[in-house]
Amino acid sequence: MTERISKQLINQGLDTGLITFRMEEDNLVVQIGEGWFYINSEHGKTEKDYTEKQLIDMIHEAVNDEPINDENEDDASECLYYRYYLEERLTPEEES
Repeated sequence: MTERISKQLINQGLDTGLITFRMEEDNLVVQIGEGWFYINSEHGKTEKDYTEKQLIDMIHEAVNDEPINDENEDDASECLYYRYYLEERLTPEEES
């Protein structure tokens, strides 16, 4: 498995509101742009039930795992969409 979206990029997406959450049939869903996916959360729990680190870890695991992040180019397009969506909207942090 190749990491296509880093935890740092996820953190920036959460901080800027580019990554949001909603409930779908009592399951926590992550929304990035026009796309969305389920994360491995407990049934009925919302994002408020988890720490920021837990949410980052869950998003990272989901988005960098099969089938979203497949070696097959067609299957990897969903993951790549999320990465490019975030990268296009986030400016690189200025170096100190």
